Amino acid sequence: LVPLLQHMRVMPELVREALQDALECSLANVPELSGKVVICLDVSGSMHTAVTGNRRGATSKVRCMDVAALFAAAILRRNPRAEVIAFNDQVVECRLNSRDSVMTNAKQLSSLPQGGTNCSAPLVKLNRAKATADMLIYVSDNESWVDCNKGERGTAMMEQWNIFAARNPTAKLACIDLHP
Repeated sequence: LVPLLQHMRVMPELVREALQDALECSLANVPELSGKVVICLDVSGSMHTAVTGNRRGATSKVRCMDVAALFAAAILRRNPRAEVIAFNDQVVECRLNSRDSVMTNAKQLSSLPQGGTNCSAPLVKLNRAKATADMLIYVSDNESWVDCNKGERGTAMMEQWNIFAARNPTAKLACIDLHP
């Protein structure tokens, strides 16, 4: 996203508009999800590493954060009632407009403050509010295991999910790990 935005500043306006149009057309492939959707977006420091990992001769300039931000912005665009909860060590305040362009929302998301990783933070927020939802989508770089309870089974995220799922028995959880 950052490299693309940098290149777009020096591109002729006609090319920039064509790229924007192509991106908007591509949203036809993004599903409209039924019910209440919550997108939990990891903005921690590790999300700012190359999505390919560091491999000699094959390291991308595209960061995990860029991919995650585009993903969240595209889901929001097709599901305008969706809620985006960004998190690092804690929930990070972000206000998005589903009518803004995908690039505008992705840029805003990718510029949120970094920090550590606490994947349970969005679920803690939802549980405190006694929120309901039909679908939670986590986008991270394979950090949901980070807060495991030593000597016990599961993680803080799993513990919070169990609380959420008890209140929302038909809810689904999708975890998208950008670094397997």
